[in-house]
Amino acid sequence: MGVLAEFLKEKADEIRAAKPERDRLVADWTAAVERLLGLIEQWLRESDPDGLIRSERTTHAFNDEAMGPYSVPGLSLELDGQVVGVVPVARRVVASVVLPGESQPRRAEGRVDLKRYGDTIYVLYRFRDGEADRWYVVHDGVFDTKLNRPVGRDLTREEFEADLASLFG
Repeated sequence: MGVLAEFLKEKADEIRAAKPERDRLVADWTAAVERLLGLIEQWLRESDPDGLIRSERTTHAFNDEAMGPYSVPGLSLELDGQVVGVVPVARRVVASVVLPGESQPRRAEGRVDLKRYGDTIYVLYRFRDGEADRWYVVHDGVFDTKLNRPVGRDLTREEFEADLASLFG
């Protein structure tokens, strides 16, 4: 048996054992991003009945060590030639954020950026609350100085609209 054949024989069990968890992580993250984008699209339809903001789905490809290769949707929002991206960054992140009403930071379970001209302006972090997703927005420079961690605000419709208006402003 050749070197490659031996290597693949050894790796086969490891790959098969890891696949269900990889598939679960990818499905969970994809569904979370889909729910977030659906919510944003709903807010846009309600706030922009004349359709001034053009919304288009985008696709973002990743190859994560624990999740393998996968794709996740995003959004491109265009208003009068200005483009804001709602861009997924990663499911597995190292960020810890101080959430409203909590005294200690919590580790995020995903990150999506709001970008303008390719620069990240606002960061959306996902946290799990039981089976539900909770998204928080972090504005650059908003830190808890004692814990040296960013402070998140609930991603509400009002928060999103204010942030989007500032990006288009």
